[in-house]
Amino acid sequence: MRLYQIRVGLKPSDAIEKEAKDESKAVAHVLRRIVEDYATLFGLPRSAFETLEADRKAMGLDRRDYFKELLDGRYRQVLLGGAAPAHAAERHAPATGGRSRKEPPAQLQASLAGAQPPAAAVPEAPNPARQHEHWA
Repeated sequence: MRLYQIRVGLKPSDAIEKEAKDESKAVAHVLRRIVEDYATLFGLPRSAFETLEADRKAMGLDRRDYFKELLDGRYRQVLLGGAAPAHAAERHAPATGGRSRKEPPAQLQASLAGAQPPAAAVPEAPNPARQHEHWA
């Protein structure tokens, strides 16, 4: 184990402290989990990790930009189809003995099969000049 000392800005540190308080955990626990999740792609199985890492490298993105790309893709899905279905939370709940065999949403199936939604259905990309406006 290694020990690091870092400085964290006020807004991110407030968010980390709030998360720790909400989860009744120590700030160090939340920070350690953030670092572990980043390093392991949130504990994905090795095959999923390797596939996504190969995709990231093929795209020429660092990990932070790759995560932003993934989140932007999900953002566009939400814009197209609204909020996540009620069963989505079940898929991400702690395992209680076996994986759900539910079919993925049709949009995800199409994307996995390489199909692209019609161009008119894809929302316009956000303006990069306004990208971090919410932090201001």
